[in-house]
Amino acid sequence: MINDVFFSLIFFVEIVSVITFFIGLILVIFFRKEPYKTIAKKILIYSIISFVIGFGCCVGGIALFN
Repeated sequence: MINDVFFSLIFFVEIVSVITFFIGLILVIFFRKEPYKTIAKKILIYSIISFVIGFGCCVGGIALFN
């Protein structure tokens, strides 16, 4: 049961990070003014970091539970 909760939480984090990555890409492509540009860079960096952390937790959880 703890495995299901753990993996569903990580799946949620991964989905949110992918969605925010695409939002950041849309901001970079279509909004080139300065406040949007810095916000888009931060969104892209944070979404990539959260994806890497979530993927690492998923791999670590699979290695631990198997």
